Amino acid sequence: MKINMSMEKINNYLLNLCFFLIMLSISITLIDVKIARVSFFVACYISVFGVLIDKKNYKKFVKILPIPLLILGLSKIIWFYYFYNNAPDINLNTNYIQAGKRIIFCSIIIAYLLANLRNTNLNKKIIVFSVILSFIFSTIFAIYQIKIGLPRVELNTQATGAAYMYSCITLLLISYCLISAKKTISYIILSIIFLISFFIIIQTGTRTAIIFHPILFLILVFYASGRKVRLILSLSSIMITIAVGLFFKTEIIEKINTTNNEIAIYENSRGNEGSSLGARFSMWNAGMYSFYQSPMGASLEQRYSQMKSYTEKENKDRAALIFANIHLHNEIVDTLSLQGILGAIIVIFFYISMLVKSFREKNPMLLSVILCLIAYGLTEVIFVSREMSILFSLMILSALLLNRKEKIEE
Repeated sequence: MKINMSMEKINNYLLNLCFFLIMLSISITLIDVKIARVSFFVACYISVFGVLIDKKNYKKFVKILPIPLLILGLSKIIWFYYFYNNAPDINLNTNYIQAGKRIIFCSIIIAYLLANLRNTNLNKKIIVFSVILSFIFSTIFAIYQIKIGLPRVELNTQATGAAYMYSCITLLLISYCLISAKKTISYIILSIIFLISFFIIIQTGTRTAIIFHPILFLILVFYASGRKVRLILSLSSIMITIAVGLFFKTEIIEKINTTNNEIAIYENSRGNEGSSLGARFSMWNAGMYSFYQSPMGASLEQRYSQMKSYTEKENKDRAALIFANIHLHNEIVDTLSLQGILGAIIVIFFYISMLVKSFREKNPMLLSVILCLIAYGLTEVIFVSREMSILFSLMILSALLLNRKEKIEE
C-alpha cells in the first residue's frame, strides 16, 4: 500500500514537472532558444520515464498516442537508417534523424499529458497564460529589434522561422479568444492582437507570412465565430490589413519590386543566379527531377548528385545546389526527393488527419496550427528546423489540451 502511494506521488511529481517545463518552453521559445530547448528535452525524458513506470495507464496511453505524428517521426528515422545504415561515416546528428526523434518525443509527451493531466480550469488557464506570455515576450523583443535598427526582425532565430512561429502562436491565441470571447471588449482585444502581430510579421520581411497571416486569420474568424461577430471581425480585419498596407506602403512596394526583380533574374538566368525566390524555384525544379529519378527515395548525397546532373544537363537551376545538402524549402518537394512517394503520402496523411480531427472535434486552435504548417510548408521545411519542429509540436499539444471535452474537474 505504501509503495503504491509512493509511486503515485512520484507519478504526480513527474507529471507536474513535465507540464511546468512544457509551459516554460512555450513561454520563452522565441526569446531564449537554449533554455526553451533544454526544458523541452528534459520534459521529453520525464514523459518517457513517466510512461514506463505508470503501468496501469499503458492502454490509455497507447489509445491516446497521436499516430499520424508518430508515423511522421518514424518515417524520417526509417529513411535515415535505410540509406545510411551501411555508410562508413554515418552522422547521427543529421537534421533529418534528429527531426524524427523530436517528432516522436512530441507524440509521447502529447499522449502522456493527455492521459494523465487533469482537465481543470486551472490547467487550461496556465496553458493560455503561457501562450499569452510567449506572445508578449516575443512582441516586446521584436519591438526592441526594430528600435535598434535591425533590417529584419529575427527574434532569437532567423527572420523566416521567426515569422512562421510568431504567426502560429498568435493565431492559436486568437483562435482561443474567438471561442472564449463573450463581451465586445474581447473582440476589440482580439483585433488589437491581430494588428500587432501583422505589424511584427511585416517587420520580419517574410513574404509568405505577410500574405498568409491575414488569410489564415480570416479563415479562423469564419470557422470559429457566429454570423454577426464573423461579419464585424472580417470587416475589421480587412480594414486593419488595408490600414497596415497603407502605413507600410513603401516597404510593401519595395517587396513587390524585389519579388518582380527576383522573378526576372530567375527567368533571364534560367535559375543559374541565386535570389531568395529564384533559388526556391530552382530547388523545386531540381528536387522534382531528383524524385523522378528515385521515386522511392534517395540519400542526401544521391539527391545532390541527381540535382547536379540535372543542372549540368539542362544548363539551368544551378542556384538549387546551394541548398541541396540542407533542404529544398518546400515540405512536400523535400520529402519527395528524399523519402520518395511513401514519405510524401505520410506527410499528406498527417496534414489531412489533423485537419479532420480539428473539424470533427470543433477545435479552431488545432486548425490554426495545421493551417500554418500547410501554408508555411510551401516555402519552408518546418520539421527539419529544430526550433520550428519543437514550437509547432508544442502548439499542437496546447491546442489538444485546451479543447478537451471531458468533464472539467474543479
